[in-house]
Amino acid sequence: MHAMYKAILLLSLLVLSTGCAHETRTYDIRVRNETQRPVTLVLEKEGGPREDAWTTPEDVANGPARENNAWGLGVVPAGKTAAAKRVSGQFDPGARAWLRVYGGDLSVGEMIKIKSGSPSRKDVPIQPGDNEFTVISKGATIDVQTVLPK
Repeated sequence: MHAMYKAILLLSLLVLSTGCAHETRTYDIRVRNETQRPVTLVLEKEGGPREDAWTTPEDVANGPARENNAWGLGVVPAGKTAAAKRVSGQFDPGARAWLRVYGGDLSVGEMIKIKSGSPSRKDVPIQPGDNEFTVISKGATIDVQTVLPK
């Protein structure tokens, strides 16, 4: 019986250890700003450990001050294109990744005030691999269009 309990315990530990495993995903992101003003881009992920490339404005505002504050993609001037290649992250299985697009060249405090669903913020799901988008204006609202692969 003792051997059977050991086997059950070992199997339980194996199931628990594999259930919490993170997976590495890599993204290539290209964003063309076709509006008349700058846009601010931020990457966001669900689950997994905290990583600089995936730090949101809320994380910056709520977290400890750090010397290395490299996060998101930054500001894209009107008529310009930004590209981020091979952005990797550790994700929980089933977790999603997002590109946040804000209208304007914004501070962290300004971004925090703009909630998901606002006319000046779009949250776009991204997939591992190539992602290409164009940002356009519809009056005071920004819109993000996916560029289909050729």
